[in-house]
Amino acid sequence: MVQFCGREVLIEKEFSNRGMRLGVNIDGRVVVKIGYRSTYTEAEIQDFVNKHKRFLRNRLSRHSGVQLPDFIDGGKVTLLGKEYTVVKVDGASSFAIKGNTLYVPNNFSRCESERFFGGLLLPHVKALTESYAKKYGLTYSYVGLHAWQSAWGTHFGEDNSIKYNVALVFVEKECIEYVVAHELCHTLYSNHSAAFWAAVERIYPRYKEDRVRLKDYSIQWIFEKAKLGKSR
Repeated sequence: MVQFCGREVLIEKEFSNRGMRLGVNIDGRVVVKIGYRSTYTEAEIQDFVNKHKRFLRNRLSRHSGVQLPDFIDGGKVTLLGKEYTVVKVDGASSFAIKGNTLYVPNNFSRCESERFFGGLLLPHVKALTESYAKKYGLTYSYVGLHAWQSAWGTHFGEDNSIKYNVALVFVEKECIEYVVAHELCHTLYSNHSAAFWAAVERIYPRYKEDRVRLKDYSIQWIFEKAKLGKSR
């Protein structure tokens, strides 16, 4: 049995042929992913885990410090920086907010989740994007949302549009502002050059701090909790 810090390491097989890959799942378990046709021995996998102890400790410490949305009855969910207590409702077809309470359907769908949380996030990021763009003389065509596990935000150079990840509704408001500044600077620079980061710092001086804070969150973990996005 492969172990890390006294806990069994999960071993998952995938179709990729990229060798061994490390990760931490939503429950804080270390996962090693290997190809279906791989012939790694248990000793080789353990050696791989041991060689990446520092990486895993960093990931696990970040995981323990992040409050994931908890949709059980009495759980806590933070939306745009405000915390709500969850009340599960039998027979309800949609989410609802009243005061500090988030009413959650007992069995909600991915589509309903994206519609509700996207409806909260979109006006917020639209207003932020418009405000920053006006203040710093930047232009864009429109703002939308996506539900991809690959990025918090994406700038599309072909039509100069920006799409933000619906999962941002669950992170700190300062981190949302950083993502807005980041994507707006891609209207000037398509890469992550020194000039790009200088532009980000000009628009959002505390970007380094909030960029690090954003790394504490995992899009995948949020997607699993809130039933966002499709399986990948």
